[in-house]
Amino acid sequence: MTKLERRLLYKIILVNLPAGFVLLLFVIIAHLLKPSSAEQYLPLLVIAPGLSISLTLVLTLREFKKLYHILGELEENIVRLGSENFIPSPPSVPLPEWPNSAIIALKNLVTKFSKTEGELQQKKEWLELIVTALPDGIIIIDASGRIVLSNPPITQITGIKQLEGKFYWEVLRKAELMNILQEVRPGKPPLTTETRFDEQTFFVTAVAGETTNHRILIFNDYTSIIRAERMKQDFVLNVSHELRTPLSAIKGYVETLEETIEPKNRGYLEIIKRHTDRMMNLIQDLLQLARLEEEKFPLQKESIELATLVNNILPIFVRQARKKGITIETAIPDTIKPIEADRLLLEQALINLLDNAVKYTENGLIAITAEEMDNSVAISVRDTGIGIDKEHIDRIFERFYVVNRSRSRQTGGTGLGLAIVKHIIELHKGKIQVKSTPGIGSTFTIILPGKL
Repeated sequence: MTKLERRLLYKIILVNLPAGFVLLLFVIIAHLLKPSSAEQYLPLLVIAPGLSISLTLVLTLREFKKLYHILGELEENIVRLGSENFIPSPPSVPLPEWPNSAIIALKNLVTKFSKTEGELQQKKEWLELIVTALPDGIIIIDASGRIVLSNPPITQITGIKQLEGKFYWEVLRKAELMNILQEVRPGKPPLTTETRFDEQTFFVTAVAGETTNHRILIFNDYTSIIRAERMKQDFVLNVSHELRTPLSAIKGYVETLEETIEPKNRGYLEIIKRHTDRMMNLIQDLLQLARLEEEKFPLQKESIELATLVNNILPIFVRQARKKGITIETAIPDTIKPIEADRLLLEQALINLLDNAVKYTENGLIAITAEEMDNSVAISVRDTGIGIDKEHIDRIFERFYVVNRSRSRQTGGTGLGLAIVKHIIELHKGKIQVKSTPGIGSTFTIILPGKL
C-alpha cells in the first residue's frame, strides 16, 4: 500500500469510526435500561452498517474528487513547465500534506531547470561572441550537411550573406573542401588543405565532433604571408642575377692575375679567389632554390637505376675523401627496381648530402645504402662525423641555417644545401628523415615513391 492510500484509509476510518461507535453504544444502553424494548432498536442495528458504508462511499468520493482536481492542477503545471518565466500556480483547494510536497518538488525541479537553461544560454552567447570576434572564417555543419553557424569573415569570403540553413555543397563548391569534409572523422586528427577564393589564399582546417557528428571548417587567410614570401623570393632572385655578372668578371680577372702576380702577393689573390668562389656558389644555390620554388616546376621524369646514379656521383668526392682519411662504401642491391625521377635533381640532392658528409667527417666512414619499402625506395647516406645536436635537427632544412657557422665558413658552405635537398624531394612527392647523435654521426634517409 502506498503512502497516499494509507493516508486516505486513515482519514475514512477516523471519520466513520466515531459515528458507528456512538450508534452501537446507544443500542447497548437502551437494552440495559429496558431489555424488553431492545427489539425496537434492532432496525437501527440493521440500518447502521448501511449508513456507515454510505457515509464511507460519500467521503471516499469526496476525497477522490479533490485528488482528481489536484492531479489536474499538477498536470497543468507540468505542461507549462517548458514555457518561459514559468511559476507553478498555487492550489485552488485546501490540500493535505502530500500534494504540497509534490508542488514543492516541482518548484525545485523548475528552479534547477531554469538555472541549467540560463547557464546553457550564457555559454551559447559566449560561443557566439567568440566566433563573431575571430578573424578566421568559421562554418559549423550538422550531421545532415546543413550549415548551422557561421561568422562575418566567412560571409565576406564566400560573398553569401545568409549561410545558415543551406547545405555546405551549395556554398563551398571547391573539390579540396569537399574532400576533407568527407574524409574527416570523429576522434581523428584534423585535416588541412589549401584553397583560393578570388585573389585570397586560405589554409583550411576540418575537425569532426565526437558526440554530435558536427563538422567545423576554419579558414585562415595567409594571403599576405604568401605575398611577402613571393616578394622576398623575387628580391633574392633579382639580387642574385645582378651580382652574378660582376662576380663572374672578378673571377675572370683573378684567374688572369694568377699568371702574372708576384709570389709575395699571391696570398692576397688566393683570399680574393676563395671568397669570390664562395659568393658564386651562394648565388648559384639561391638561383637554383628560386627555380625549385616556382609553381608547377616541371620534372624531367625518367627511369633511373640507383646503383648507376650513385656510381656516377662518387668520383666527385674520391679525392677529397682520401685526403681526409674517409672510406666511402655503397650497398645498393641489384634487385631494387628502377625509380621514376628527375635525374639531374636527384643527383643534386645526393651530391649535397655527400658533400655535407665529407665536410663534417674526419678519418671515418660514409655509407650509401638503399632498400625497397612497399611501393617506395629508401636511400640513406650515413656518416661517422661530428653529428648534430637534437635542438638543431628541426631547423637544418631552413634557408641559411647553419649549425656551426665558423666551420661552415672554413668549408665554404652556403647554408642552402639541405634546403635545396628538401625542395627536390618534395617535388618528387617524397620525404627526408634525419637521425643524428653528436660525436657518433648522422644518417639522412630519402624516401621516394617508385612512380610519380
